[in-house]
Amino acid sequence: MERRTLLSLLTGAGVALAGCSQSAETPTETATPTPESTPTAEPTSTPTATPTAEPTDTPTAEPPSPTEEPTAEPTDTPTSEDRTRAAINEARDALGDVIEAYESTGSPNATLLSIDVTVEFTTDELDAPLERAEDAIGRAEESATGEQVTTVARLRATTTWLRHLAEAQAAAGDAFDAYVTARDADGNTAEFDDEIEAGGSQ
Repeated sequence: MERRTLLSLLTGAGVALAGCSQSAETPTETATPTPESTPTAEPTSTPTATPTAEPTDTPTAEPPSPTEEPTAEPTDTPTSEDRTRAAINEARDALGDVIEAYESTGSPNATLLSIDVTVEFTTDELDAPLERAEDAIGRAEESATGEQVTTVARLRATTTWLRHLAEAQAAAGDAFDAYVTARDADGNTAEFDDEIEAGGSQ
């Protein structure tokens, strides 16, 4: 109960008690009760709304750009003519190796036709390059056109000639070695040579 209301009630009660104690001669005064005052409600403070912070837009990181792979440059597919030309060049290189190996069995200045039967000769060093040449010529023959046909045919003839020449040179060397062995075994070199020459003239 508020203070004002309590004082109002106490004041009213005091007046009533005082009237009862007065003498009879004095006319009784009817006390008019003081109306109780209605308590005034104190204003209720309205809570102030706390401002809500607006959300800050967080920048979204952009995904890294994909690394561009280098584009492979298109390669030219060799034509049939290109393959034939490559095979012809390969055959020529191989035949060059054959001639070099052939001439290396003689003196430093020896040529194909200057090597005689007195030179120790073997075809062992010639077999590999001859096979390479023949293989390349075989591939060139399958696709050669126009002037290439003539070139390949000449390479084929050259390869055949070199092989036969090398085989003949080796055979001639073997025959000469056999002759020398037989002559030395006879003991009479001059007579043996005369008999060989006479047999050759018959």
